[in-house]
Amino acid sequence: MIENIENKKESAIYYQQMGLSIIPTGRNKKPLIDSWKQYESIRPTIEEITTWWDKWPEANPALVTGKVSGVVALDLDKKHNRTSKEFQIPPTASAISGNGGEHFFFKYPLNGPVKTSSAISGYGVDSRGDGGYILLSPSENENGGKYTWIVPFESKEDLADMPDWLLSLTTEKENTKKWLDGMNGVSEGSRNDTATSMAGKIISSTSPELLESIGWDQFKIWNDRNIPPLPEKELRNVWESIKRKHVNKEKTNFDEHQFVSLGDLLNEPEETISWVIEDMLPAGGFSIMVAKPKVGKSTLVRQLALCVARGESFLERKTEKGGVLYVALEEKRGEVKNHFKLLGADGTEDLGVYVGSAPGEAYTWLENEVKKKHPILIIIDTLFRFARVADVSDYAKVTNALDPLLKLARENSTHLMCLHHARKMPGDGADATLGSTAIFGTVDTAMLLKRNKDGKRTLETQQRYGKDMEETVLIFNVDLKTITLGSLKEEEDEKKIEELIIDLLKSSKEPIDEKTIREEIEGKTTLKSIALRSLFQGGKITRTGLGRKGDPYLYSCSLVPDICEEQENKKEIGPKDIQLKDNLENFTL
Repeated sequence: MIENIENKKESAIYYQQMGLSIIPTGRNKKPLIDSWKQYESIRPTIEEITTWWDKWPEANPALVTGKVSGVVALDLDKKHNRTSKEFQIPPTASAISGNGGEHFFFKYPLNGPVKTSSAISGYGVDSRGDGGYILLSPSENENGGKYTWIVPFESKEDLADMPDWLLSLTTEKENTKKWLDGMNGVSEGSRNDTATSMAGKIISSTSPELLESIGWDQFKIWNDRNIPPLPEKELRNVWESIKRKHVNKEKTNFDEHQFVSLGDLLNEPEETISWVIEDMLPAGGFSIMVAKPKVGKSTLVRQLALCVARGESFLERKTEKGGVLYVALEEKRGEVKNHFKLLGADGTEDLGVYVGSAPGEAYTWLENEVKKKHPILIIIDTLFRFARVADVSDYAKVTNALDPLLKLARENSTHLMCLHHARKMPGDGADATLGSTAIFGTVDTAMLLKRNKDGKRTLETQQRYGKDMEETVLIFNVDLKTITLGSLKEEEDEKKIEELIIDLLKSSKEPIDEKTIREEIEGKTTLKSIALRSLFQGGKITRTGLGRKGDPYLYSCSLVPDICEEQENKKEIGPKDIQLKDNLENFTL
């Protein structure tokens, strides 16, 4: 959590990864870089921040407020009472400044810009919007006063909207001035943007029955003042577009939420499912891959991405060839590049790669990329690096974060896979997934990747559609960083138990009953029983007794020394051994 980070360099990197524009300042609050103004429109990279704090280890991290960070700050001097009627503030992120005042953080509004100014409502009440910056914890002022969080935030989604009184003080005058200036006409470079604004103002303030008379005439009069005016056809297109948006916004549309009769529902054609990965990842679906750190989930999904981009089989399942978007938010750029090289990628594949921190408006950014590139598979590594949630155990917050991703997949018929961390404690399904059960409940496919005590990695799926994949061993090629499908985990476990039973019986001078074998050997009880029956039926061990109270089954290797030797030395059985084995089987039966 950010409130626990005392190192200034680490905190600056953390803030940058939240999608904030961060610059270094001294204790006098002045920026230590000459060109800080450029970071009002672009956010610095991790490399830039690392360079700055390597040069000035004790630099204070300062947030460049406004549109670039999506954050507006209110600075209240300590003499002001935040609970007064004048300064009613909704619950939101807040901090104590080095001088004892309070800082409050809000979402940047859609109807910006938001100005930065002093004394917006009397002395000691300042706003920090476009063109401003404000110090963040663990900054210190010249007197040693520390900036500390009262209510920290881990995502901009945690911030409250600006209260109306603050919004009016910081945006109204600026927007009114722009509106009045635009009424007098604008030059060629500003016509389209201003036309959109003017159309919205006229349409929202005109009754529907007068839109095509008075409203349209007003819009044309405005256009005649432009130098030069927009062509009437282009002007009409802007008008119709804004009018449609306004009408749709004003009326409540229930057309998509109609009841149907049960008869009509039963007569609807059966839904057909298209697969990106056969019987595993449906088109228009949402999935998670859950694993603990360093188990190999990023390695596995990069192979998956390349297989889909090429139309090659993945873990012995057919794929639908198509475009892929891979969003790597935790990986190093060089590591991603080198792994794709090892996998044989040549750069001609329809595979878009993004490596870095999540953009400030991550959902909007990804949606725009999907609209442009039309991928059939999107991979996000990892889920909560992308959808920042303050409390991953909060069902409502997690659901709100996942809904846009689910909608994106459904509406674009693309499959969206998110990588996610497993809990520290062992578990299955939802119990293995870190955070709220909303995560497991939302997805269509959950892929559970594990590393077992013997070091082997396994994969299993739990699916809404298709057939669940049983826990299966994965074979990792360390040199090439490739993964192939092995046998079922249960089959591997059974073979291991068979080997342990043989070793146990060989080491005992007397036959052993089944109860003792179960107690001496680790593993599932059912697998121990299966292994014993398999060994006996295969003639690899002998069994005496009737298997009842007072005369239990007793198992031994002592009567079949050559067969036991075969288990140890893996030698072929000779004709005499085969004859001995047949005689023993007849004897025990």
